[in-house]
Amino acid sequence: ATLDQLDLVRALRLPVLLVVGMRLGCVNHARLTAQSLQASGVACLGWIGNHIDPTMQRQDENIATLQQRLPMPCWGRLPYLPGADGRTLGAHLGAEQR
Repeated sequence: ATLDQLDLVRALRLPVLLVVGMRLGCVNHARLTAQSLQASGVACLGWIGNHIDPTMQRQDENIATLQQRLPMPCWGRLPYLPGADGRTLGAHLGAEQR
């Protein structure tokens, strides 16, 4: 038998932080992932919008849609910064709540 990440998360009873790669199809993908986590009994603490496609149109509108449709809080947005370290990126989290 093979185990996947969901099996590990359930076995260790770990909460999840959903990272949404902001690109075409991200709203559908994020909603399906959130539904799967909920159906599996996994606690999801929140989500982060990760801007991986600098050419994606309507990023703000997609973030707003995700904020309305995901059943957990948004922890922030990570801008497209290739090569940035964790401290630089981490400074952007929670920016909406400040």
